[in-house]
Amino acid sequence: MLLWAVPRGPVLPLVLLPVLLFVGCATPGAAPAPQTPSPTDATTTTPAAVPTVAFRACAGDPPRPGTTHLAPPASVGFPASPPDVPAMTGPVHLEHAVTLRLPTGSLLGGPGADAVWASSTSGAEPFPVADGPVDADVTVEVWDPGDGGRVAWLELSFADAEVVRWASVDGLGILTDGGDGGFWSPAAPPVDLEADGTLAPDDLGAAFDAYLAAADPPGRLGPLCLVRSTDGVDDGVVFSTGVGDGGYPTYAGYDAEGRVVSVLSDGGMPWETAGTTGGLPVGYAPLEE
Repeated sequence: MLLWAVPRGPVLPLVLLPVLLFVGCATPGAAPAPQTPSPTDATTTTPAAVPTVAFRACAGDPPRPGTTHLAPPASVGFPASPPDVPAMTGPVHLEHAVTLRLPTGSLLGGPGADAVWASSTSGAEPFPVADGPVDADVTVEVWDPGDGGRVAWLELSFADAEVVRWASVDGLGILTDGGDGGFWSPAAPPVDLEADGTLAPDDLGAAFDAYLAAADPPGRLGPLCLVRSTDGVDDGVVFSTGVGDGGYPTYAGYDAEGRVVSVLSDGGMPWETAGTTGGLPVGYAPLEE
């Protein structure tokens, strides 16, 4: 109801009639101007758009020259280990997975679930690999002893320069109880987490549902490597870790000028199967299956 409107009610006292008549005669046909309602203090908040996270199988093409430091042998074999480990031999090949753009010049790594949500549960800080935005060519070294294949090594290469030394990067190591690991851009927005960074109770979220659908398709063996994207922009990789659950170290490779030119994830194979230059990392210890 407008504020100036006279509500219906009891008849007006007679003493007010001359006043009303005078007003009516003075301005024939005029009506009080409607008042503009004053703006309210309430504001309308538009909900923030929820990022769409998707997964697809890594490309699987042979790497282009200059995009990887891996140079494995054509085949790798291991003798039997009594009482219950048979001899295993199989071919080795390289697959180019994807070229990731890292807008911050840095990288995050961890178990597969962290890569799916783009959130480091360990609290590790991004590892700098360049002074500015940089592309990372991701290459997977696959060893197949007849079980569908294993990720022996996974590399992110940042420059076509010779590695002269390797060093362990604790913040990029993978400790997994899901048999997978991943690397992702710190620019990727975390998804499906509560305000305090924890998961909603009993809900792994839409991103994890998308990951499971791509990683475990019905009726066939899932891919060893998946590309993660947010709203159509590739920003991470998730991959099967060598022999399943456990801890897998990650190494940074440096050139003669001290630049990081490679990041290498250890899938539990002997160091020489990577075929890289630069010698063993300081303190290197082979993983035991």
